[in-house]
Amino acid sequence: MEASAIFVLSNHREVPTADDVPKVVDVGLSHTAFEKEFSGELEAISVTEMLAATSESGGAGYVAMERIVGRLGSRVGTFVLLHFGTIDAAGEPSGQWSIVPGSGTSELEGISGHAHIGVDEHGTHRIQLHYELDGADA
Repeated sequence: MEASAIFVLSNHREVPTADDVPKVVDVGLSHTAFEKEFSGELEAISVTEMLAATSESGGAGYVAMERIVGRLGSRVGTFVLLHFGTIDAAGEPSGQWSIVPGSGTSELEGISGHAHIGVDEHGTHRIQLHYELDGADA
């Protein structure tokens, strides 16, 4: 099954990192938390915790866990999306987004799959979910 939605980011805040973590080879580490609101085939809100590393040469990488709460198709519940991404020094992004096994609750129990996330030419953030629900037609 597939579902698409757009989303907006809000309540972006930096979380202090440990003072005793040294900067290694001119790479900065950061911890950021933010929220999203989805509209479309996914009507939901989420909270994301992200850890990132940024180099002075322009490369970056991040991992994040995002708890999504709302309606996917006709079903209501929660699930967690794992993010993993990099950006090379030329600014070219790559990433993977997977639904954490066993994270689905309520009517989304048993959900599995992955997502594609991007920003279109107008700056709109979009998500395309590719998912399965154990023994169910969504």
